[in-house]
Amino acid sequence: MVRAGTMVAMTPMKEIASSKVKVGDSFEFTVVNDVVENGVVAVPRGSKALGLIKWKTGKAIGGKSGKFEVEFKQLNVNGKVIPLSGVHRQEGKGNTVGALFGSMWISGRSAIMTPGQIVNAMVAENTVV
Repeated sequence: MVRAGTMVAMTPMKEIASSKVKVGDSFEFTVVNDVVENGVVAVPRGSKALGLIKWKTGKAIGGKSGKFEVEFKQLNVNGKVIPLSGVHRQEGKGNTVGALFGSMWISGRSAIMTPGQIVNAMVAENTVV
């Protein structure tokens, strides 16, 4: 059994950028470490998870950066679906120096999440695997 509240560390399978996503887009993540319950591997490293873009903004003039939120939905362990909860917010770097000099044409940077970046989600309910 995997208990509700168990933390699962994951990384995106491909780059996710605020400049290219829209609300509702789905992305695959992979579990980076075995999740062990009572000495048994309940969720093996490499298991796949699903996240959806819940919210996003694009970069804007005045140095504002792009942002997005990924809401974690589910984890697949050997064909068994485990519901997940949690949201990760990714923000691009602003360009406040340009904004301070009064340039309305300078914009911030897109938010980018890359493979290898570790994010956490939680198991939403007790699930027998």
